[in-house]
Amino acid sequence: MKKHSKFTVSAALVLGGMALPALATAADNCSGTYHNVGHSGDTQDLGNGVTLTSYTSLSSNYWKETGELRTGACSGYVLTMADGKVRVLFACARKNKAGDVIVDEGSLEPGAERGSWKVTTATGGLAKHIGTSGWWQGVVDDGKVNAGIWGGTCR
Repeated sequence: MKKHSKFTVSAALVLGGMALPALATAADNCSGTYHNVGHSGDTQDLGNGVTLTSYTSLSSNYWKETGELRTGACSGYVLTMADGKVRVLFACARKNKAGDVIVDEGSLEPGAERGSWKVTTATGGLAKHIGTSGWWQGVVDDGKVNAGIWGGTCR
């Protein structure tokens, strides 16, 4: 695996730490934390300062209002342009204690401090959350593990 800059690794391991309630918005009715541990990554140098990094990570997500912990994995890519701007896209699939699975997909746009997410698929008791959406923001990163907070309008 090619060594990445700290920012690229942080962006690549996007989703799930420490609660900072002041960052939540008034419309949020759900919030929590996430943690990701890098599993694999590969960077392709496309030339002229452009790179494309694909990655996978092991992930956990804690929902503060319900006390539910979900675990699973995320995968996605980071596109770094010659001007240093970065775009991230990802999908995460996690399951709860009952074995129900929820999938969220999202992105981080160039220059943004917060990314966005949306639940696109779910099974069992989590199916009611399909269409739920919100924001996420990284809080800490050591280059291998990252943690952050999330919020949104949940069903």
